[in-house]
Amino acid sequence: MEIPLGQRLDMGSLAKLANSLASGYSRSVFIDTSQLIWVEPCGIATLLAHVKRMKAAGMHVAVSENVFNLDVERYLQRINFYKTIEIEKDEQFSRKDSSGRFVEADIVNSVTSTDTAADKIAEIFFKDAELKNYMSYMIREIVANGVMHSGCLFGAVVCAQYWPQVGRAQFCVADCGVGFKQHLSSRYNVRTDAEAILLALEKGVTGVLPTVYGNTYNNVGYGLYITKGLVARNGGVLKIISGEAVFTLEKNGERIEDGLSRPWPGVIVSVELVNNNIGRCLQECMADILRESENKPVALSFD
Repeated sequence: MEIPLGQRLDMGSLAKLANSLASGYSRSVFIDTSQLIWVEPCGIATLLAHVKRMKAAGMHVAVSENVFNLDVERYLQRINFYKTIEIEKDEQFSRKDSSGRFVEADIVNSVTSTDTAADKIAEIFFKDAELKNYMSYMIREIVANGVMHSGCLFGAVVCAQYWPQVGRAQFCVADCGVGFKQHLSSRYNVRTDAEAILLALEKGVTGVLPTVYGNTYNNVGYGLYITKGLVARNGGVLKIISGEAVFTLEKNGERIEDGLSRPWPGVIVSVELVNNNIGRCLQECMADILRESENKPVALSFD
């Protein structure tokens, strides 16, 4: 079975990508990356998550030997796309430190790797220690959802990028677990994937017991709630895919659709922010949360 990816793996084509990948149930799958001219973290993380899922299911998965666009081919090498799926490539460039510029695609499957990934992604957005801690907290909660709630055997895939020329940054967390609907149905009456996503965006819904992180409430279910508020204030884009549903928040408002003909087996959370007011917007979001915690105690740990 062949899965052509077309030319772009970005926020605009993310639902189409998820839909096409979810069709890959043949014992042998070839993913055609050769025509790509533009790729972003959301597409890379989503593609890698599904490749890992198919391989774990015993399927034979192959990808194109090379991408015709040399810039994209080098980017896929540098962002560890091939390395993550254990394909060896001769790299015709020198690797420079990625700190503050991008976070290579990686598998997160433990508390330690969750914290490390969140800190690295936060460094893309902020140098200020307080803001970076706030951002890391928000991201850590999203990543922890994929690692602890999804039931995905390999964990979750993360990837991030900052484009200074256009002043925007993006990160994505993708897993191939049970999805929001199945996870939340044990505690809530959710009938559809769309209802489950909207519920997951509320405060405290996706949290876990404090003992998971020891004595601190690092995962109390505020990650997606803060993210939605941050994106809305910032004018960025938030896209969440789970099962058949696709949630999108952007400048024109938000919408939720049961738009996938083939359900995505898990959750994809992709966040894009524009670099003009991220710090102020994040401070406002956290101030709101902390004010609420004064009336209803919630011990948020930013360490």
